[in-house]
Amino acid sequence: MAYSTGDITTAYQLWQPLAEHGDAKAQFALGLLYYDGMGVPADHTESSYWIHLAAEQGQASAQYNLGNAYFRSEGVRKDEAMAVHWWRKAADQGLAAAQFILAKAYQEGVGVEKDEQAAARLYGQLEGKDPPLGIAMNATLDTPVQSVEEDDCESWLGKQPPDAYTVQLISTRRRDDAVELARQHDLAGYVVCSYMHEGNTLNALLFGVYPSAGAAGEAVAVLPPGLKKASHGFGI
Repeated sequence: MAYSTGDITTAYQLWQPLAEHGDAKAQFALGLLYYDGMGVPADHTESSYWIHLAAEQGQASAQYNLGNAYFRSEGVRKDEAMAVHWWRKAADQGLAAAQFILAKAYQEGVGVEKDEQAAARLYGQLEGKDPPLGIAMNATLDTPVQSVEEDDCESWLGKQPPDAYTVQLISTRRRDDAVELARQHDLAGYVVCSYMHEGNTLNALLFGVYPSAGAAGEAVAVLPPGLKKASHGFGI
């Protein structure tokens, strides 16, 4: 609750003792705070330490992010084979982002021998799933980046399933800022819509439509670091 309301200091104080006592979710959350420098100094070594602890306990999003850390040499030495090791563990749990990046690794021979059949099997597992976010290796999604700008937020939300969730990335007075952020991160199928708040017109950058709060939370967990700070899932 503290994190969702922007009280990062309180969130850190709540998560730290839980993480020290072995709570995997708290360990992963603490790792993200250190990665982004939210409420604490940015420290990739400390981030990877906590994320590693969570990954060892089977936390899929932590496993995926730890693989990224090994691939990018963030807080750990660069080791593409170890990156594949952790991506595979997350992919085996059905995490779409891990399945996608592991497929790319097999397709391109990154950290593993090229294996087109293995890549095809992994791509097949992505059918029917929401597009994975936060893909490493500078991969982009196949869906063209486009902005829905003619609708206000109430109108757009009203067109979605009543029990669905979306992810709000930012809210800003300048619509162009929201569009530019989406383009910087190669987001596909994003929505920029306007709404009124205390007499002011604000613009929200929304991404994805998910069947549950858990699915929206999984999407947030693997967002690129530059988008993770303000993002949160909410019911439509």
